[in-house]
Amino acid sequence: MLFVTGQERSRRLEICKACKYFKEDTQSCGTILRPRTLKNGVYLCGCHMPTKTRFKVAKCGAGKWEEQITQEELEQIRKVVDLKGTISAEQIRELIATYNSVTGSNEKPTTCTACLRQIQDNLRRMLEHDHEKEVKERTKLIAARKKK
Repeated sequence: MLFVTGQERSRRLEICKACKYFKEDTQSCGTILRPRTLKNGVYLCGCHMPTKTRFKVAKCGAGKWEEQITQEELEQIRKVVDLKGTISAEQIRELIATYNSVTGSNEKPTTCTACLRQIQDNLRRMLEHDHEKEVKERTKLIAARKKK
C-alpha cells in the first residue's frame, strides 16, 4: 500500500508537532503552500502534515523521518500509470494487481476503459501526493477564522 500504518502516521505527526518549524495554526511544515530551503539545508515543504504523514512516499525535509516505499514499488506504479492507448490483457492484469497491492482493494480485471482510466488516475494522484485540494480547503478555513 502507499499508505503507512496508523501507528507510523501518528509517530511521524508527533515528530512534526515537536519540530520548531511546525506551524500549529495551519498544521504545516513552515508556511503553508510556500516551500523553501533554509540555509542549513532543511527543506520546509509547506505541506499539511496530517495529510503528508499518511504517504509511504513522503519524507521529512529536515531528515526526521524517511519514506517507506521501495524503488521497485515506485517503478511498478509509474509503469502502470504511464500505460496509454490500447493495452493488452496482461497489462490490464498488471495494472489491477498493482492497484490492489497499493490500495488493499480487491478489484477484478475489466475491459471497461473508463474504469481502467479511473484506476490509473487514482494511482497517479497517490504517486504525486495530490493533497493540494485538502491544503487549500484548510487554508480557506484558517483565513475565515482569522476574519472573525
